[in-house]
Amino acid sequence: MKTSTMRVFGIIMMALCLVVAGTAVAQDSKAAKPEEKKTASDKESDKWESSEIQKERAKYKEDQRPEENYLAKFKSQEIVEFLIKENLEKIYMLKVVVSNFPQDSWNKEYTDIYNGYKKAMSLFYKRDVIYSRVELEKNKKAINDLYKKMADKYRDDTEKMMDVCAETILIISLNAKTKSDPNKMKEFYKNLMRIRIAYGQMDDAMNAYRDLNFQTSLFHFRVAKSYAIRVMEELLDKEALEKNKDLYSQEEYSGFTKLTGEKDKFNIPVHKADNLNRILSEKQTATRPTN
Repeated sequence: MKTSTMRVFGIIMMALCLVVAGTAVAQDSKAAKPEEKKTASDKESDKWESSEIQKERAKYKEDQRPEENYLAKFKSQEIVEFLIKENLEKIYMLKVVVSNFPQDSWNKEYTDIYNGYKKAMSLFYKRDVIYSRVELEKNKKAINDLYKKMADKYRDDTEKMMDVCAETILIISLNAKTKSDPNKMKEFYKNLMRIRIAYGQMDDAMNAYRDLNFQTSLFHFRVAKSYAIRVMEELLDKEALEKNKDLYSQEEYSGFTKLTGEKDKFNIPVHKADNLNRILSEKQTATRPTN
């Protein structure tokens, strides 16, 4: 009985050994088996999907090429959808500024920015979300760099306008007849408040500039210029100054005359249109009556 049991147990063990050995051989055979060739439809699918990707990939070294896995595509989709809207809105404003204050370098940079955005959108519509993200991020940096240069110009223009306003309000404050005339005092305080608000906007603009928010900086400079223009238009009106010439001393009137000339150099209509985020065409400028 024991002998029979031992024989049965031995047979079972041998069978198990054969099964294990067969499995190992099958796995080794599978591992050594060459990769199956792709079907014609698979090759055609790869060719259709990667034609644009291969072109973009060739521009990068292996250590610089962006990730192309599923997670990278998922993250890129969200970033791309955000930058498509944000960059386009900023490009619209760039167009207004470049048109109102044309400079050769700005025109070239704007054209490059516009073409870069078009390229990114082309990649996006071809479902190449990874490299569309790369191009949009480059586009964002180029936009920010141009806004920085524009903020520098806006700062210079605003400071010059505010200097004229400050000099104007100084002459009025020192005029002997200002305090004795209620209307003059009202006008004085109203424009003094505008100047203070304008300087406050300049402070906000510089804070945004230091925080690298250059577009926001432009918004604040525009508000400051709007107040400065209102001050200059009200206090440096040629006809009104000529009419009230006898209210000022020769020195005060000469000062007003000089400041009025400075005001006319600013090309106020262009700044007013720009402050409203509008483009003032050359035709509109030519037909606008001069002071």
